[in-house]
Amino acid sequence: MINLISKIISKLSNSYLYKQSIISLLIKVIGAIATFGFNILLARKLGAESTGIFFLSFTVLMIAVLLSRVGLDNTVLREVSKYALSEQWDKLKGVFSTAIRITLLMSVLISFSVYYFSDIIANLFFDMPIMEQTLQLLAYAIVPFSLMFIVVSVLKGLKKIGEATVAESIIIPCISIIVLYFIIKDNNLLSFLKYYIIIFYLAVGIAFYFLRSNTLLFSKKAKNYSVTQILKSSMPLLLVASMALINTWADRIFLGIYSTPEDVGIYSISVKIALLVSFILVAVNDASSSKFAELYHENKIKELSQYCIKSTNFMAVISLPVLILIIVFAEHILGIFGEEFLTGYIALIILCAGQFINVATGSVGQILAMTNRENLLKKSIFIGLISNITLNYFLVPTYGMLGAAVATSIGWSLTNIIALNYIIKEFKIRAHFLGGYFKI
Repeated sequence: MINLISKIISKLSNSYLYKQSIISLLIKVIGAIATFGFNILLARKLGAESTGIFFLSFTVLMIAVLLSRVGLDNTVLREVSKYALSEQWDKLKGVFSTAIRITLLMSVLISFSVYYFSDIIANLFFDMPIMEQTLQLLAYAIVPFSLMFIVVSVLKGLKKIGEATVAESIIIPCISIIVLYFIIKDNNLLSFLKYYIIIFYLAVGIAFYFLRSNTLLFSKKAKNYSVTQILKSSMPLLLVASMALINTWADRIFLGIYSTPEDVGIYSISVKIALLVSFILVAVNDASSSKFAELYHENKIKELSQYCIKSTNFMAVISLPVLILIIVFAEHILGIFGEEFLTGYIALIILCAGQFINVATGSVGQILAMTNRENLLKKSIFIGLISNITLNYFLVPTYGMLGAAVATSIGWSLTNIIALNYIIKEFKIRAHFLGGYFKI
């Protein structure tokens, strides 16, 4: 036992994976606590109905931001990692500048579209007239939110994991808590959204500050980078990201169509709690994406295999206790948000199980994306998406939140299991939990 502990400590002190993952993990823990606090305050201040409207409107925001960045965030991450490794700063800055210009143009156009078509989205699609005003307000957040993804991707590619995670996971929930607690009165969603928009602009400003003060990027001259070239690389990733987003938000969209805003609010809180099981996956992905790309481009497949196996085992060890705690104390946790949220108990248990499967299969999506296997990633997400949509279509009208939880968990799991199978076939890497006989 002593030897095992010594081995783990040695690995923690010398491994890039553990150093970067723990930095990201510690910040993600703070972010997860802040997000949890934000969700509690949101639910208690606004109630289930307004919380549901907020999350449905946020779903539309996420779709708009996805279209605005046209898959450029993953392309930028991959290209920045490659050029940083060879210290080609002119090309690196060229990629960044081109991506920013494209994203800015697209986000402005899409924000106008969301604003002017908000009545159609609210009334015809969701049959919720009250959503029109929330969509009009959130349209102003599309530009800063889209730019944030690009800047954070550059920071990750440059291995500035701490700065990237702070910009991505800390600023928005922490300031939102202050606004909700000290400024917003009960059940005043529109008032909160006005402050929420300002917070997004502040967050992207801080992200740019991190990039300017912690990297050489702004001191270098940019080399022209073809718009056609970068879009040719990003468009397949846009399709992948679009399918992944629908796979993530399909449950709330179907609940919004077939159920009530209250159900959407209760279910959304259950989803947020379940994501605590897999927040370590996000932390490791943030720390490891550039490493996956680096090892692949250096043709170090054996090292890539070892890195993937260690990262999955590391994630599973962290997330398993979280899974157990949430299942045991599920009712108590939901009760913090208010008594009306207790009806999400069974859905929460199902969603937690689905999230643990995501962790146990490893960083399969990032591995495929960073090793130029976008087509295989696209296939795995597409199969999971079709299954998710089909199950939601048949289950949600009859079973509501329970049907959404079952459909979503199956969709998530199927996507990751198929992606894992592709990785095993392509690289002979068994990147799942215990795939390397639990090597830490």
